[in-house]
Amino acid sequence: MPNPDPLPPAFGPSKKGDLSCLIVFTCVFLGCVNGFLNSLRSWQEETQLSKEGILITGSLTDRRMDVYNETCHVSYRFLLSEPKAHTQFHKQQLVGCYLYEALDGVRFVDVRYLPEDPRVSRLELNGSRATGYAITIVLSLVGGALGLLAVLCEATGWKPLSKRNQWVLDQDGVWRSQPRR
Repeated sequence: MPNPDPLPPAFGPSKKGDLSCLIVFTCVFLGCVNGFLNSLRSWQEETQLSKEGILITGSLTDRRMDVYNETCHVSYRFLLSEPKAHTQFHKQQLVGCYLYEALDGVRFVDVRYLPEDPRVSRLELNGSRATGYAITIVLSLVGGALGLLAVLCEATGWKPLSKRNQWVLDQDGVWRSQPRR
């Protein structure tokens, strides 16, 4: 008896599936681009702070550990005395949990800030952050390139790694799977 359903089985190719893959890969690509741009901006700020930053003593105002995300944050403030006014700056910074523990009971910290824009500042800590930024930037570029490749493959219909069979309606009206040619 012929199959009355003119559509292939649920596991066959579908435009809806291709569209959802395209949306997912586009989101992956855009997420990697966003991560790359944020890492690049942070790296540039870090480099500028290392070269042009001024060291000042600030005070630690808060320590917070987010147990759900397993992240540690510290808040600090510092005061800039200008000839006619005093300006206070506050900032929160993500730190490693080992440093979070080391700052327990500490009231004063060293802060490095940019003289032309004191809103750009960071705690002056031991160790280099450049390696972490470089790894993040490289991984973002690789992820973005793979996401872009996947988007282009889905958009053009080119499936270089696909060995999926295609569904063909035979003479009996039954859907059968056969290898792609």
